[in-house]
Amino acid sequence: MKTRRLGQSAIHVTDICMGTMTFGSQTDEAEALRILDRCFDEGINFYDTAEGYPVPPDIKWVGRTEEIVGRWLKTKNQTAVPGGPARALPPQYPHRDRSKPDAAADRLCRPLPDALAGP
Repeated sequence: MKTRRLGQSAIHVTDICMGTMTFGSQTDEAEALRILDRCFDEGINFYDTAEGYPVPPDIKWVGRTEEIVGRWLKTKNQTAVPGGPARALPPQYPHRDRSKPDAAADRLCRPLPDALAGP
């Protein structure tokens, strides 16, 4: 599996990034875990999550994708590198209170093990 350097960091990620935008809605947790395990077994170490996942957006699903990926990552070693929460939510989403501190952005600034532990 080909890898490349992530920006100016010392982190190397696979050229293939596993998207997780349906985990927790269209894809249940058991199937999501099987998919993640298969990707990991094939050498993928780059996983995309976002605060707006899963899609389609629905208040009852908010955060499920990150929860599933987080639980899965806790079972892996440090070679599994998440893509990091994306910033793509328009302010009109009802589940995103923009008046509160951005916990997802805060997690990006902490080392991975701390970020996985939660806010």
